[in-house]
Amino acid sequence: MDNEHKWELASGRCVENVIYEACQAMESNAFAYSPAQLFILDTADPVVEGWFTEDEWDEVMGRVSPLPGVDEILVDSFERFYYVETTAMLGKALDSRLIRDDGTYDKTLHYNLLWAEMAIREFLTFFEGPDNPLISTHSEGWYVNNIWSHILDASLRDLHGLTVDRGEGTCRATALRMNCQRITVTERLKHGPRHDGIIRDLGDDYHEYGVIEDGSSFAGGVKATKWMKDNIKLIKSMYDMLNRLDELVDSDPTIRLRMQVVGISTAGLAIQYAHLGHSGIGYVCLLQRGPIMHVPTTIELLQDLLRMLVIVAQLKELIRESFEAVLGRRLVQSKESIRLRMVGGNKTRKEPRLPWPGPNP
Repeated sequence: MDNEHKWELASGRCVENVIYEACQAMESNAFAYSPAQLFILDTADPVVEGWFTEDEWDEVMGRVSPLPGVDEILVDSFERFYYVETTAMLGKALDSRLIRDDGTYDKTLHYNLLWAEMAIREFLTFFEGPDNPLISTHSEGWYVNNIWSHILDASLRDLHGLTVDRGEGTCRATALRMNCQRITVTERLKHGPRHDGIIRDLGDDYHEYGVIEDGSSFAGGVKATKWMKDNIKLIKSMYDMLNRLDELVDSDPTIRLRMQVVGISTAGLAIQYAHLGHSGIGYVCLLQRGPIMHVPTTIELLQDLLRMLVIVAQLKELIRESFEAVLGRRLVQSKESIRLRMVGGNKTRKEPRLPWPGPNP
């Protein structure tokens, strides 16, 4: 790393140096599961916050990019479900018009309404079933097919130019990183880690914007072995994805601040999301985690489902914005960036590249 390009705080300390020193002090097991090994600050981790003074942490958090705003049309449409207490009341609410004020359906404006209503109808069948399957334990595949396909996969179907690759797909960005020093055909070609879902560009599946990891149980919570392993696995793939996109846009500062990648972990009826983006300065990325949410098992907890759907719609908008930023990279480049590209921009680059992690995934 070039000292000139490090993120220097008002206190005079460089964030990269703080992270390096904290990593040196970690035990090997803690380091193995810490995003800091990739110069990622986990903004939800109180231990990470403790590395900085209060003023320094405020400065760090000032560079956090929040989720896009909520879909107000979607939120307004949920008013009909606010006081639902029985399955009969839910069925009646679902019989009301999808579009208010006798308006006509416009997929650009109303797809989220259609998706959310379809998801809620699925849960009505669970709530009304003689043996509510939501209160029983099932395999990972059952949860993916019956729960998360309706909440996650269906929500993303209107994303133009993107697809959700399900079924143990490999992370292409990690594969590129792992093979970056391959120089002979006799050297074995390495493959990226497998994930339960990857959000890819339809035009080039080496451009990835999100990753999903599923599990069958939340027993043990966030301290369960599988959850912890899935967590660092997701973060490493997210970093590789962001690094790949950063290369694609030549680290243009006007674009990289609009790019984030999403990671989603599910375990039984539990779900947590995270999004990763560049800090806008230096070599550091900022990881933001959402709360752990649970799919409701009874009609009385329907509002938990509504909240989950609102947040999933926000994540979808984040993915859309990132994709459009990369897609329009030729349109938003500054005159200086275009000139540097023509005369060999990589040699005279001012913006620092994100550092590649080690050779292992």
